Amino acid sequence: MKKATLKQAGKFAEIFGDASAEKLQDIFESGILSDLRDGNVAGVNRNTIRKLLGLNPLIKNVLDFLGIIDIPVTTEPFIAKEKFVVDISDEAEVQIRHIGEIFQKILLSETVFTCGPSTLRYHKLLRGAVDDDIINELGGEYVAKTNLYSMFFLMKKQGRGQDGTLLVDGGYKNKFYICDEKNVLWAISCDWNSIGWSLNADLIDDLDDWEDGDQVFSPQSS
Repeated sequence: MKKATLKQAGKFAEIFGDASAEKLQDIFESGILSDLRDGNVAGVNRNTIRKLLGLNPLIKNVLDFLGIIDIPVTTEPFIAKEKFVVDISDEAEVQIRHIGEIFQKILLSETVFTCGPSTLRYHKLLRGAVDDDIINELGGEYVAKTNLYSMFFLMKKQGRGQDGTLLVDGGYKNKFYICDEKNVLWAISCDWNSIGWSLNADLIDDLDDWEDGDQVFSPQSS
């Protein structure tokens, strides 16, 4: 491994040139520079670090628009717990191999609802990003949220892992933002794992990155 050059050292002096002596001392004593030296900096999402430090995110596009897809009106009441069932048999309406505990507990309630026709847009992640980055670029939580019926409709069209709008290969995830009965917004991952769909839910304030290449679905703005 090559040693740092004088030019690289000069870059540090340039970055910290207008910092006060007290600020520099705080940085040195925090040990954060040692962590940056020893850690895998290439794998760090800078906006995640900025959020932890109370800074605003950097302005950089996260999403690449791919297209839209129409979701028809429900013709009968949609009962989530009857639709999202672990079943990988040939007789299954949709082959589902795994439903996470949080998804099952929070979202699969007795609720019965109907939905009118809608249009979803879908985007590809251009880089790793946390939920705040994605939601902000979509236009906010109200604009980002969709529903279980829309997600299930898309899963049903690819119930055996066929090619289609949802990603079914390469380990990539399909992402939806869906509210529970208490109007808490959850980040839902829907991915195909060789023999069926896997579904998991996480709170949107988790700092886990979504990978570049994942897809995000949200309602098309009017």
